Amino acid sequence: MFIVIGFLVGCVMAWLIINYVSDNLLYLVRIFLYLGTIYVLITSIKMFFNKTLTIEYTDNEIILQIGRKEKRYRKTDLLGFYSFDYINDVRSTISFQFMFKDGYRLDISDYTMEHSSNLIINREKNSELEKFLIISMNYFGFRPIKKVKWRTWTNICNIWYSK
Repeated sequence: MFIVIGFLVGCVMAWLIINYVSDNLLYLVRIFLYLGTIYVLITSIKMFFNKTLTIEYTDNEIILQIGRKEKRYRKTDLLGFYSFDYINDVRSTISFQFMFKDGYRLDISDYTMEHSSNLIINREKNSELEKFLIISMNYFGFRPIKKVKWRTWTNICNIWYSK
């Protein structure tokens, strides 16, 4: 019975839209096509720019596997990196920026458009980020040097780690 009533209501609504909104029907179709196109573009851009990253620290090298490409750097080629203070602050937003001597900059992030105070903190993810920060600091012999205010305001990695 419920299906029959739903079907009849749907038919009546379709008839009303076709007969009384036909002048604006083309306009509505254009809006839906436009919004659909924008959705497809945003989804394909996200798929294109999202890559799997593997970082491996060996005795004297850093091996970066970005997608299918591999880059190798000597341990001494890294000038420093920006990161949040995952040790003292509880955050689950990934934000690292590695700076190399040749000018290459590796950004690792999963930014959201919300302020960090509105986000739900994933404690497990925070502990993994804390481990990665400690391993990176120990491997390179880096320590926190300074906190950059404009990076704090923009909610991106804000502490410079170097020797």
